[in-house]
Amino acid sequence: MYFFRKIINTNTMKKLLKFFLIFTSVAGVLLLSCVIYAVCVTSGYSLDKERLIDTDYTIEFYDVNGEEISVYSGKNLVSEKEEIPSHVKNAFIAVEDKRFYEHKGIDGKALGRAALNNIKSFSFKEGASTISQQLIKNTHLTNEKTIKRKLIEFKLTRQLEREFSKDEILEMYLNTIYFGKNSYGITSAARNYFDKTVRELSLSESAALAGVVKAPSAYSPTENMEKCKTRRNLVLKLMLEQNMISPDEYSSAVKKEIVLTHGEKSDSAFYLSKTKEELENLLQISPYSAKKCKIYTFYDPQKQALLCESAKNDGQYRFTGIILDHETNGVSAYFSHDNDEKRQAGSALKPLAVYAPAIEKNFVSECTPLLDEKTDFGGYSPSNYGDQYGGYISVKESLERSSNVCAVKLLNGIGTKTARDFLQKVGIETAEEDETLALALGSSAYGVTLKDLTSAYGAFSGYGKMEKPAFIRKIEIENQLKYQYRPQPREVMSEAGACMMNYMLSGVSRNGTAKKLGALDLEIAAKTGTVGSKNGNTDAYCISYSPEYTVGIRFSSGETLMPNNVTGGALPATKSFHIWKNLGINKEKKFRQSENIVKCELDKLSYEQDHLLVLADEKTPAKYKTEGYFIKDFIPKETSTRFSKPKIDNAKLLVDNNEIIIELCQTEYNEYIVYCEIAGVKKAIYDSGKEKQKTDCFTHVMEQSGKVYAYSVVPYFDCGEEKIYGEEVFLGKARCPKAADLPDDWWDFD
Repeated sequence: MYFFRKIINTNTMKKLLKFFLIFTSVAGVLLLSCVIYAVCVTSGYSLDKERLIDTDYTIEFYDVNGEEISVYSGKNLVSEKEEIPSHVKNAFIAVEDKRFYEHKGIDGKALGRAALNNIKSFSFKEGASTISQQLIKNTHLTNEKTIKRKLIEFKLTRQLEREFSKDEILEMYLNTIYFGKNSYGITSAARNYFDKTVRELSLSESAALAGVVKAPSAYSPTENMEKCKTRRNLVLKLMLEQNMISPDEYSSAVKKEIVLTHGEKSDSAFYLSKTKEELENLLQISPYSAKKCKIYTFYDPQKQALLCESAKNDGQYRFTGIILDHETNGVSAYFSHDNDEKRQAGSALKPLAVYAPAIEKNFVSECTPLLDEKTDFGGYSPSNYGDQYGGYISVKESLERSSNVCAVKLLNGIGTKTARDFLQKVGIETAEEDETLALALGSSAYGVTLKDLTSAYGAFSGYGKMEKPAFIRKIEIENQLKYQYRPQPREVMSEAGACMMNYMLSGVSRNGTAKKLGALDLEIAAKTGTVGSKNGNTDAYCISYSPEYTVGIRFSSGETLMPNNVTGGALPATKSFHIWKNLGINKEKKFRQSENIVKCELDKLSYEQDHLLVLADEKTPAKYKTEGYFIKDFIPKETSTRFSKPKIDNAKLLVDNNEIIIELCQTEYNEYIVYCEIAGVKKAIYDSGKEKQKTDCFTHVMEQSGKVYAYSVVPYFDCGEEKIYGEEVFLGKARCPKAADLPDDWWDFD
């Protein structure tokens, strides 16, 4: 038995040894192949020391006419390592590369951890680039994610670590990293954000800047202060965990507000700020490759001057304004005191959240009657402005009046999901908690920027197709075209639905809350909005557009609330009026009409008395007609016959001895002939058309004792040229009572 076990063990060992030799040979070949590949693809690449200290840049901005707006050029301010406080250095090390002073340029532990997490998540969302690697990538390489680029990065990083000390590497990194706001290097960032030198930066400010570099467009305090604070607090937490600061320093720093500098700005400064944001967000355009480039924009200095003039309000309120050019889909002018932060839109959201989706679903037409009265919607009871209600009004008039009750009724009918889906299509983000009827009044979890709100109205001015507007039309780097804006409008609603909205919103500027614009001899559609309470208002909007341009205006409260009289139809509408008056547009240009919208003549009596949409027939007189617009496939099915087939519904016959009382309930438009038949002889006893004074109650005396009287009525409509008779209606019969014989003593009165 022992002999057999020994043979088996020997055979097993031979197999294991054979497998090990094959495995190590294959692994060796693969490793050697990888080394050869790495050597081949990285050959010809070497560290360029000049690039590490090349902080020279030139960025030129041009307006829509090709004229130069601004040039940022020259050497960036550079800080020597001795000028950079330790808390500034530590902030970047803590968040970007905590083992910076321990590794040789590549952090194997971080690399392994990132690889494992990426395998688990089936993605490449986690990186492990050290400060040295970032410096190489920013100064020597592109943003492409390939194995070849990574191998070159590894090679140059190792060379960097051999050539320079850690402190020198950190100094070069801090002097070249991009912080957003056209700030290359820590010195420029300190100056542009806080108007300070690097030495003057506080712990809180240093942590904020360290948090920005991961994604300037997302974490910059000028773009999103809340995200910036969250990121800053993360950096401070990491510094505490790595024993770079004390608990007291941490507690003090996280409580501090991030206070930005606000110096004097040129007319173009606000526009250029948004242009730089767009530059950072454009695909494949790195801020490091954009250091020597020409940016061509849609900026129009004349239109920008109009916004800057409108912004003058003695500093009482914060102003944001934007002008969009429909032909180019470019932003012609932009101004904002608050960087166009997301705010509640109020009634300015109604056309997008309620009316447009309701029209698209063919839930209503512009003339559909709605009852504007105080209404309870399962515990939610909105009030109109000033507690004023209009009774039955059309959908169009409800939009002109900005009726809260009618807007909520429409949203209740189409459903909040329909509203959210439409808002998503036009570029306005909402949350699940927004699926409430308050969405009809513009209340949303995230709010909306004025740029996105104004852009969304492009669904109407673009006749159902829209594309988010742009600041940049093209980019040239070293005289090579790197980017060209080519709008590709997508369909978000039907052409007919958009034209219907244009018609309805044009009424707002003529008769509604934006009627201040009605004095302009222009084709303008508009909507206002106000957000506030009885204590004061926080925001006031006027969004207006013509076939050529869209103008968006928002006033927001500063440290104190705005008075209740600062509504969308007041100050924002006034400012919009002056902009349109000086915009220099083509007065002859009108909104396009859709072949799929038809104007129908409606029966006015059905509309006003019964609140129904009923078509008028060819016999209906003009004074009994009203007009309404409908999408072609959804015109009313019913046609009125009240004039072509006159009828009487409520006539009654009452008998009082020998008197017949006939109640006709006459209408203002029909006439009636009452007939009486006795012993086969029929004759007209009353014709309302021949009477000077009509009566609803006609009395007839039966005189032939014992005879049977039969009564009927025929309604008719006298249109002047002819009389149109309806069906005869039988009212009933009555016998005339016989006279009683006189008593013998009829003469005796005692």
